[in-house]
Amino acid sequence: MAASPGRDPRLNNLRWPLRLTRLGMVAETCLRAFWPLVSVVMATLSALMLGLHERLSVELVWAGVFVSLLMAITCLIWGLRNLRWPSRAQALARLDETLPGRPINALMDAQVIGNEDAASAELWQAHQRRMAARAAKAKAPHPNMRIAAADPYALRFVALLAMVVALLFGSIWRVGTVADMGSGAASAMAGPTWEGWLQPPRYTGLPTLYLNDIEDAELTLPEGSTVTLRFYGQAGALTLAETVSGRIGELPSAADAQQEFTVTQAGELSIEGNGGRNWQVEVIADEAPEIAVAGQPEIEPDGTMSLPFAAMDDYGIAGGEVRITLDLLALDRRHGLVIDPDPRDDIVLDLPLPLSGDRRDFTEHLIDDFSQHAWANLPVTYSFVAQDAADQTGEAAGFGATLLARRFFDPLAAAVVEQRRDLLWSRANAPRVA
Repeated sequence: MAASPGRDPRLNNLRWPLRLTRLGMVAETCLRAFWPLVSVVMATLSALMLGLHERLSVELVWAGVFVSLLMAITCLIWGLRNLRWPSRAQALARLDETLPGRPINALMDAQVIGNEDAASAELWQAHQRRMAARAAKAKAPHPNMRIAAADPYALRFVALLAMVVALLFGSIWRVGTVADMGSGAASAMAGPTWEGWLQPPRYTGLPTLYLNDIEDAELTLPEGSTVTLRFYGQAGALTLAETVSGRIGELPSAADAQQEFTVTQAGELSIEGNGGRNWQVEVIADEAPEIAVAGQPEIEPDGTMSLPFAAMDDYGIAGGEVRITLDLLALDRRHGLVIDPDPRDDIVLDLPLPLSGDRRDFTEHLIDDFSQHAWANLPVTYSFVAQDAADQTGEAAGFGATLLARRFFDPLAAAVVEQRRDLLWSRANAPRVA
């Protein structure tokens, strides 16, 4: 006959394993009850942190907020109804299942038959001591946190992935902009009003500006900035007038509720109507990148060539290339180089860029091994081209130098290398090499 699983003194040694087991069971039941609620909260926060609401109309945003709140409340009610708080007896049974022979249950048994017989009582006490020794080895089992059966489509992982992306590429401060949209929509009921945002090109690294908060009548914007305006209230009460986009041809109506255009030139930006504003816009031109050779090529101990160059751009170099062409005018046409060479493409290499640090003004080295190329140690022309994020390019004047490569000072080795060069120069040199 089993005793009560309450505060049995025989279970004092199992106090901490029992507490940890019960805590694990609490974690299990909370996870199974509230994973839908946590998934809805993570998905909603991810959308807000990534700024998706800033690209949608106010009506769609508030509809999404209402649906998210409704889903969250529904998931909360469902979780509370399915929450099953584990009892001490359940935790004791879970802990006992991890032990061979279920010694905890045996410890709580009481001798009913033969308790007046000394031999029988001694045998029972020996059994109790053996079960106590087994129970003393009890350790809290790991909680079962698997809920794949309850979430066959892995929606919790979709929400978790969205949250990780939002933490890496979004901002928690964007969540507060929902209230700004609400104030704009609410004030639209009282009369015409507007909102505006100025978004510089992403590669500039400059933040988006809220046009309503700008008090100055003069704006200085990077070239390529995007202006987004939203008009609330009666259609036509507010209209747009601007000369900064340089748009021609068929244009959208100046009274459209949502306006978006790109700043390409200096001019005037006006919102005409009750509560409108006017700005004079100056444009910061995006300068083309500059690049130049910064020294003479050098040969490294391992046979690679190193050629320094310097590049700069107002917002940073995004890429480029180095083109190496054979300089026939500077070539000493003797021996196997007398005849015309076989057609061969120019050498084109990606422009090396700093892996870290500022790319607006830097000095780097073009490093490569040309020992096996047909033009090794022949005069060439280096042409450097740099490109910025706006696809503007800057070119350096052609730099004439030798295509440095490994040299051989042993006469026999040098002769073999020269014969190889002549053969690569033109197949017509084959009889001469043979």
